[in-house]
Amino acid sequence: MLISEIRVEGRRPPFSSDIIAKVKSIWDENKEYLEICNILNLKKHQVDRILKTYYPDRKKRVVVHSPKDIAYLKQLHDDGTSYKEISELTGYTKDIVYSILARYYPEREKRGIYSPPKGIQMNDAIRMGNRYSTGQGIRTIAKDYNVNPTVIYYWLKKLPNFNDLRNNYLANRDSYKKEQSTTKIHRAGTMDNKKSKGPQTKHTQGVNWPKYGE
Repeated sequence: MLISEIRVEGRRPPFSSDIIAKVKSIWDENKEYLEICNILNLKKHQVDRILKTYYPDRKKRVVVHSPKDIAYLKQLHDDGTSYKEISELTGYTKDIVYSILARYYPEREKRGIYSPPKGIQMNDAIRMGNRYSTGQGIRTIAKDYNVNPTVIYYWLKKLPNFNDLRNNYLANRDSYKKEQSTTKIHRAGTMDNKKSKGPQTKHTQGVNWPKYGE
């Protein structure tokens, strides 16, 4: 097989003239990218490629969003709704949601690892570090604070002894996981002729059962 034939076979198939005409027509009806994608079952990058390649002289748009839509997006953002959830509720893509908020709501509270929730302070970070050093994972700690694990990592990195905490975590994580997986709670009663003290008593596998909590 010739190299030229290989290149032709590996090339992306061109769009049909029917699809190109439909994209142009729907665009001229002032439909959004998302609506065009849903109508023609195309991806956003495919619609974008068709318009740039086959319709370069199309009329450029200035998108104007209604005050009602902007207020709704602001409210969803302030309620803690994620960009993905806002996208599903409104029909906008996540990029459009972000661009609208960036344009019309610049004073909003930024999200991400560099803008952690207001409730977390340095004292909390120290407590996180103590838990981390005992072998508890970042995801486990994040669940207790109801935040993304990246927020916990951000605060741990701010601690001056982070490297020592990291080493302690690596040394203790296996024993911590084993303890969590083998600790069980038993009801009051008798098992194999051995009495149990009841709720909240613990035993660990591998030790003469039952071994009660201290």
